[in-house]
Amino acid sequence: MENSPSMFPLRARSLPPDAQALRDALEESLSQLVTRPGQEMVAVEDRDYPELAAIRISLHEAQLGDRPPNRPPPVAGAIEPALQVEHFELTGRPVRIQGAAIELSCVASDVQIGQAPDRDGNLVLLLRKATNGTLKAAVSVADLSGGGDRVRDSLGGLGRDQRDRDRLWAQSERLDCGRGRLDAVFAVDMEAVRR
Repeated sequence: MENSPSMFPLRARSLPPDAQALRDALEESLSQLVTRPGQEMVAVEDRDYPELAAIRISLHEAQLGDRPPNRPPPVAGAIEPALQVEHFELTGRPVRIQGAAIELSCVASDVQIGQAPDRDGNLVLLLRKATNGTLKAAVSVADLSGGGDRVRDSLGGLGRDQRDRDRLWAQSERLDCGRGRLDAVFAVDMEAVRR
């Protein structure tokens, strides 16, 4: 079994039978994670299912709540081919996570999506390969966790600000992430890296 990050856990035991059923399953799965009042989040353009012209996911003004989102469950079986997507797009301008406004954009072409069951037998769709793609995520310094709170462990140093510990300054810093670029990282995620 390969260890691959899951893309979308579905509340189904098998791949939906057509593009409309896939759209509905993705919409239901996302509605369990985020709140986006009154608008559909998923559009699927069929070509010859399971070949798709496009999957477009709009998380504009979506809210993820007061706690970090749960990580999708790990896969518990072999990863098999599921979908071939000519154009994949996921955007959020902004997505609100724990009150922070995150500008998010993931665009890819010629995407291969695999499928595998999670430990409960539900289907998980996984991004396997893309010919081209960009991933951009940005958050303002004011929205970063830490915001002047003192760090309660030795990572920040006695009396120092959490942003000092994570080297997050008022000016924008760019980090290279493969071909995509990332403006900032949640300090919560940095803590696990440094231990």
